Amino acid sequence: MHNQDFTLPETRTEFTFTATGTPAETAHRTATWFEAVLARPLVRCEWLHDEKVCALRYEYADNGLGLSEGFMTRLAPTGLRERLATEGVDHGRGRIGRAGLGEPDRVVPVRGVRAAGSTR
Repeated sequence: MHNQDFTLPETRTEFTFTATGTPAETAHRTATWFEAVLARPLVRCEWLHDEKVCALRYEYADNGLGLSEGFMTRLAPTGLRERLATEGVDHGRGRIGRAGLGEPDRVVPVRGVRAAGSTR
């Protein structure tokens, strides 16, 4: 469901889950599904400028699917700010697609990823 208007997406996503059965059976299947989602490896990608994080993105390490992201325009380098504004990507809402940023400067394990292998 959408996190603000609680509508369902028009097409199925990888988080689509369907269960049938008794209330106890569906509760058990739902709990198993939640455990599987929460067990997936998670990383935080960071883009730095002047040793400060100007953009970040939380994503699954196993497939790169993004969960949330943030962009701090005032901390980003001038050239990047200008390019993103020209491309119409930065609308001042703190969201920038990963493609607009290139590869992250740092990938930090959050859950289920060993530090030595934290580069995705």
